[in-house]
Amino acid sequence: MERLIESGSVLEVFSKPKHETTKRFVRTVIPNEIPSTVKHTLACDKRPYTILKMHFLGNNTTDNVLYHINKTYDLETSVLFATVTELEHTVLGIFIVQFIGDDLEVGKVKEYLVAQGIEWQEVTL
Repeated sequence: MERLIESGSVLEVFSKPKHETTKRFVRTVIPNEIPSTVKHTLACDKRPYTILKMHFLGNNTTDNVLYHINKTYDLETSVLFATVTELEHTVLGIFIVQFIGDDLEVGKVKEYLVAQGIEWQEVTL
């Protein structure tokens, strides 16, 4: 682990772990998964939805991204998991959000997130 930290900042290691060992370690310090009870509830949800895991760094954590999405796009959001921590004086937020609605609107949200500099990945259960 020390070699990985030496090759990049602590913030980079925690916000973008590359090696599987590092990913497992980071999950023990900063949880980033949907709780099992929430997964069970989602399995029963018949509405069309997409789940995105979003990584907010620095100023992005205080922007009103979810507010903007709710006001601008024709879909419903539900925060399934969130954690915010500070590393090297920079805030790191991980949000897992369910976007309920059609794929066209979710596509617009993905474009908006990219334009805001927010990294995201789609989550499958």
